[in-house]
Amino acid sequence: MKIIVFILSAVTVINVCFSKGSQRGCKDGPLKGSNQVIISITDSWNSPTSKTVMFERHGNNNGWSPKSKIMDAVVGRNGLGWGSGLHGSVPSRAKKRKSKKEGDGRAPAGVFRLPESFGYKDKNRVKTGLPYRKVDGSSRCVDDKNSAFYNDVIYAPRSGMRDWASNVEKLKRRDHLYELAVVVDHNRVGYGEVPSYSTVGAGSCIFLHVWRKKGKGTAGCTAFSRDNMKGLLRSLQASKSPTFVQLPQAEYNRLKKQWCLPDISRTIRPKKTTKLGEHRGLPESCKSRGMAMGMPIGGMPGCSVNFSPRGTDPKRLIQKGQGSEHTPIKNL
Repeated sequence: MKIIVFILSAVTVINVCFSKGSQRGCKDGPLKGSNQVIISITDSWNSPTSKTVMFERHGNNNGWSPKSKIMDAVVGRNGLGWGSGLHGSVPSRAKKRKSKKEGDGRAPAGVFRLPESFGYKDKNRVKTGLPYRKVDGSSRCVDDKNSAFYNDVIYAPRSGMRDWASNVEKLKRRDHLYELAVVVDHNRVGYGEVPSYSTVGAGSCIFLHVWRKKGKGTAGCTAFSRDNMKGLLRSLQASKSPTFVQLPQAEYNRLKKQWCLPDISRTIRPKKTTKLGEHRGLPESCKSRGMAMGMPIGGMPGCSVNFSPRGTDPKRLIQKGQGSEHTPIKNL
């Protein structure tokens, strides 16, 4: 009887551990020590847009809970490339994917610390729990591969420091992009040391910042609307060791258990398609007529056919105004 009770108790504990989206009890993943994480999910490696949610927990053994609405974001104009961060080396099954390189137009994929923030306003006018620095006309992030300060954020260059080209990244821009920004700790070892230890050419000056406009990809950062950046800065707390996870949906699903990542299935839902003949609330007339291969559904109000790329099967039948290829996402 004691053995049976012990087995039942063990099963109960296991069920509790894995019923939470946090991979409860998982202590050794790249999120170890972090109690606050921003999750950015793209549809694919080449997608320039993402859906983003913030999660929090209280200690490594407690479940992750969503703490923000779902936010639209833009990533690199060419999508994502594997970055260098808390996740360590690129997972073996993912090595066929290219790593992030300087000037490739890709944002880094992986897990990264969010150590500090900066912007155009005085510190007392910005609400954030992160260290914050006001930038000025001399503030730079060094993307010059020939500089000893490659990938360093330098808010106030000292005399004699400038060994970089004149066109390195200015942090006080003429536009609004860096009005509010958070440093993403990609490709940096020994953060806080100047110069830091970065792999030359592996990508530099990666931030979360205000987007130019919705849907327009960046040179390699992840960007949000001004209101959402304000909200993120207000929520981020250095005491919670905040982190940033950015991955394509399929890669996130594959690495979720291994990296002890939050369960996003109830918040950010994967893209779905409807195959030919599947019913998704379409009128019977849409299904019963005009379904001939390769032919449009003419004379049928409220129906249209979306053909797969390069003319391949299956075809997707979508009713105008009542559905799309994306499952609706509800704000939290």
